[in-house]
Amino acid sequence: MNLFINIILPCAFSLTIALWFILKLRKRIRVQKQIINEKNKVINKQSDEILAIHNIYITQKQEALEKLSGGIIHDFNNILYGIMSFTRLAIDETDKKNVIYSYLKHIEKGHKQATTLMNQTASFNKQDNLDQTVSVEVQGVILKLKDQLTESLPVNITLNYDLDFKCKPIEINPDHLPLIIKHIFSNSIHAIGDSVGEIKISLAETILTNEETEVLQLPVSSKYAKLTIEDKGRGITTEDLDKIYDPYFSTNARSKGLGLSITRGMILTNDGAITINSDEQTNTRVSIYFPINES
Repeated sequence: MNLFINIILPCAFSLTIALWFILKLRKRIRVQKQIINEKNKVINKQSDEILAIHNIYITQKQEALEKLSGGIIHDFNNILYGIMSFTRLAIDETDKKNVIYSYLKHIEKGHKQATTLMNQTASFNKQDNLDQTVSVEVQGVILKLKDQLTESLPVNITLNYDLDFKCKPIEINPDHLPLIIKHIFSNSIHAIGDSVGEIKISLAETILTNEETEVLQLPVSSKYAKLTIEDKGRGITTEDLDKIYDPYFSTNARSKGLGLSITRGMILTNDGAITINSDEQTNTRVSIYFPINES
């Protein structure tokens, strides 16, 4: 009896108290988990709203630039037409041995360069001709570009591929996709510079949620082709990310082109979307989405 009172009963009481504390603690943990989950839902919702507002801002900015570029294209083409018409008349009337003839040919060459720039600017404009779209296999375009990409690669950079060869075709202007790939690939080379680095080109079919489709402003589709070009080079600062689609903006001081604005314009023209994720110190990942052509 003394053993029961002095040892067993206190132990049983202690175990009961310990069990009560454990049950209370587990209940408290469950409550805290619920609170954390609710807070995470709110944070995720707010993050999606911030991203959507940012995308709307970028889109409105792009639309304003498109209207401006459209007006510039129209006026500048009129000027080019007048210059070239009179230049060709002058060439026809000038002896090839005359030094003026060579001057006129330089003007003609400059006209061709200006025309190329205007064609690029027209591609940047969302009102580019959509009647030229055809069904294209992205993996086939990448394979055709393989030799060209390899030749442009410095010895300090390695190029790897991860392609889904069963990826279904997309509907796109066939002239645009090679330009999109080559431009982003060129940016990756500049980002790595003289350092030892790697560029990886990936292709896969993906399914997006309704929220993701809305944020990316993509047309509704059962599946999307996701083309990713990632480099292990210098990343992009947060400040520069806000300006990345501005015409002529570049983190490369030697660049004189239209920058990613023309690439984004071609992607949007073909009902696609582009996202850029970058770690300022280590890498940049550019992801491009196009609706799969199910027909």
